[in-house]
Amino acid sequence: MNFKFRQTDRIVGFFVFIALIILIASLIMIVVSRKMFVKTYSFRTKLSDASGLSTSTSLNFKGYEIGRVKDFFLDERNNIDVELAIFEEYRNKIVPGSAIYRQTNPITGATSLVFLLPLSTTNEPVTPSFGESGFLLEEGMYIPSLDMKNGQQLLEEKLIEKSGDSVSLIFD
Repeated sequence: MNFKFRQTDRIVGFFVFIALIILIASLIMIVVSRKMFVKTYSFRTKLSDASGLSTSTSLNFKGYEIGRVKDFFLDERNNIDVELAIFEEYRNKIVPGSAIYRQTNPITGATSLVFLLPLSTTNEPVTPSFGESGFLLEEGMYIPSLDMKNGQQLLEEKLIEKSGDSVSLIFD
């Protein structure tokens, strides 16, 4: 049998080109899904410990990821100071009186942070208004955590309501 290799370099070139296109498309899909180029706003919170916390820990509100943990470190009072990056499209949710709740799934051990809106006088979550200036929490400000006394005080005074999945609420 006689093989002719006249077209070999074109065939190999075609397959290499297709592989590069697939690689570039995959990288673009990863960048878009991880929201790497979305504008973020920075806020801070404190937690009692860093168990289950990482820089990929998500901040969720009603099941939507509205931000991520950007960085965390041990402060001088032995608390964990956490820097949060909130995505631009959810910036209008960050209002005074909000709180952060650390939720750990008892079965999988996965940890996420849950954002809690303050309750109004009718015990409904406050709906932020776009037109009012000064109604949103300023960038870089502190959001209380239910791990700390000021967050627990909001919960005791019924200014916020802890929510979560039914399994984690049973174990709390």
